[in-house]
Amino acid sequence: MSMVVATQAWSTEQLMVIARNSWIVLLIIVLVTLSILWPMIGGPDLLVWALLLIALAVAIAILAFHFAHAAPHDGQDTVPYARAHNLLVLMIGSIWGFGILLVRHDDLAATLYIFVLSGTALGAVSSQHSYLPSCLSSIWSSITPVAVFLFLGEVAGLPQAFGLLLLMFALTLSSIAAKMHGFMAQHENLTRSLKEKVVRLSETSREIDRARSAAEAANQAKSETLAQVSHDLRHPLHAIGLLANSLNDQKTLKERQHVVRQIDSAVGGLSRVFGLLLENERLESGQTQAFFSKVALNPLVKTVLAAVPMTENSPEIRYVPSHAAVETDPRLLSAMVLNLLDNARKYARNGRVLIGCRRREGLISIWVCDQGPGIPAHDLDRLFEPFNRLHPKDLSSGEGAGLGLAIAHKMAHLLGLDLRVMSRPGHGTTFVIEGLTPVDTPTEVQAVAGSAQSVPLSGLKINILDDDPERCARLSTLLSEWGCEVSFDAELNSGIVLLGTLSLHRLARLSRAAESHDNLSIISMAPDGAAETLPDKLKPYLETGRNLKPFQLRSLLQSIAMRLSSPPNLPHKGTHLPPKRRLETSPK
Repeated sequence: MSMVVATQAWSTEQLMVIARNSWIVLLIIVLVTLSILWPMIGGPDLLVWALLLIALAVAIAILAFHFAHAAPHDGQDTVPYARAHNLLVLMIGSIWGFGILLVRHDDLAATLYIFVLSGTALGAVSSQHSYLPSCLSSIWSSITPVAVFLFLGEVAGLPQAFGLLLLMFALTLSSIAAKMHGFMAQHENLTRSLKEKVVRLSETSREIDRARSAAEAANQAKSETLAQVSHDLRHPLHAIGLLANSLNDQKTLKERQHVVRQIDSAVGGLSRVFGLLLENERLESGQTQAFFSKVALNPLVKTVLAAVPMTENSPEIRYVPSHAAVETDPRLLSAMVLNLLDNARKYARNGRVLIGCRRREGLISIWVCDQGPGIPAHDLDRLFEPFNRLHPKDLSSGEGAGLGLAIAHKMAHLLGLDLRVMSRPGHGTTFVIEGLTPVDTPTEVQAVAGSAQSVPLSGLKINILDDDPERCARLSTLLSEWGCEVSFDAELNSGIVLLGTLSLHRLARLSRAAESHDNLSIISMAPDGAAETLPDKLKPYLETGRNLKPFQLRSLLQSIAMRLSSPPNLPHKGTHLPPKRRLETSPK
């Protein structure tokens, strides 16, 4: 049906284009014929014949110009024009055919008339073959009456065989018209196919251009990222080298302890950059998943506060306690709050930072307010872009990779939360995590502070499973000093496992033991990505994203604290909530 409609559209359009000129040819032929026949037969009948043909020629002209003005492109819209043209040429052919009666008594006039009629039939083939119904109507409506009158002997001086010749001539013209129409249809189909291919090629070319532009942009972003990362890593590495070289120059134990603390701070900054890079990559590639559980906000925030890297110039961070509990992923929410607090700490050096919770319209929100320099309104739209630091001059120490807010933004999307920012230049900035669903408060545990002495680890049973005996010995000494009960048995006598690199045999033993253990959390100490090689039975127990490479004391404390302050990871960790985050920037 679509092919018929398409054929109707192009054939009618071609027919009307030719009709805008062919009516003039018809008008000239009628006038010339009238001038030749008038001296021979004269009379009012011949004049009426000519006037009728002239009127119909003008009607065709009006139809053709109206079609050009209306410019219908849909096949259905062209049908009335095609039918009207067919009717007009049928009337013109009939007048030509029955016009033989005007000259039948004059053999010379009849011969001239038949000659002119044959020419008009041939002209119909050349001007109307695009629309076959009109062409055939023109041929047969004009030739058939003349052939019939010749057979009946009504035309003086002409043999009856002329009628047969005329019919054969009509058949020949019809065959030629059909072939020409078929050729035009094939040409039109090829043209349409070529246009479609050109359109597809153009679209493909545009897609290639877009892909090339995206690849060039990605390559440029990669280059900028590498340059930025190189800059961010160069400063702490340079500091570690200088501090390490200066250790031998320090005379007193106090001076050496001060240098060691500086080295530890530089290593911590380096570790944070690595951690942010890995977390951003996991979020970008979709490897990070959200596992929801009931979480008490008070111990979670206290644990995060203990993990905020503080320096001598860091501002005071004030926390307004909250007894609310929410349904969320504690690890991702902790990372979000930590990134927001770390950002506030860096920029509000001469002011204060406030963190607290609010309940509004049945939902819980977490507010992080600082008294930093603030953010201009025109910079808010690019605030969450990776490696974007709006105040690079304020970070003369080289601290920060410009990834913390970008990661918080992506985590908010993953958790189905809104991350909103409000800022006034010269007064400070407020970040709000909105959309947390409140639940019944679970049993709270003591929060972790920032040092080993304040972590409630006394009597805690921890399994260390690692094929590296030196690392096992160091960890055992460290955890024993904290009061932990350490074992190295894959049969599992505790719910917390520090997992390093294990042989396949020991991993198989651990998998069997995990099946009968109801309270198990695995903290990976293996290189990043090694968790993917764990047996499927162990993956549900893995503290997602808790990787301690490069190993840091603070990371170990934070991992154990998160385990203590949230429910254990069970194979049925929870369900993923549909994301509903919308980024809002509301400058005040």
